Order: sequence, then C-alpha cells, then structure tokens
Amino acid sequence: MPTTPEAVVVSELRRGPGLPKNGHVGEFTALEEPSGKCTLWFCVSDPGQGSARWAQVLLGPTFDGRV
Repeated sequence: MPTTPEAVVVSELRRGPGLPKNGHVGEFTALEEPSGKCTLWFCVSDPGQGSARWAQVLLGPTFDGRV
C-alpha cells in the first residue's frame, strides 16, 4: 500500500518547531506535539554566523512491534 509521509510545513510565515539554534551537523532530534504525534529532525548545517539548519526526516508507515 503506497504511503505519503506527512511533512511539517515551514515557510517565511510559519517558522516551524522550536529546534536548537546551536545544533551540529549530523544530530537528530525527536519532537512530540501536544497531540502525541512525533516528528524526527536532522541537523544539516552548523550554526556558523546564524542558526543551525534542520530538515524533517519523513518516515514510512507505522506498524505494531511483534517481539
């Protein structure tokens, strides 16, 4: 069954979730929304003269653990 991951929309008007501005390339951060939904983020750029840059990691479908 095809799955379309749900991306968090980030734009000039919508700033996105509160991720660390001092993140380092290669770091992962998981965030839980008030609804209980979890999103995964990957730091793609060190802070330099501004803030670290983050990208959402889109995951496939969920399934029940069996072990």
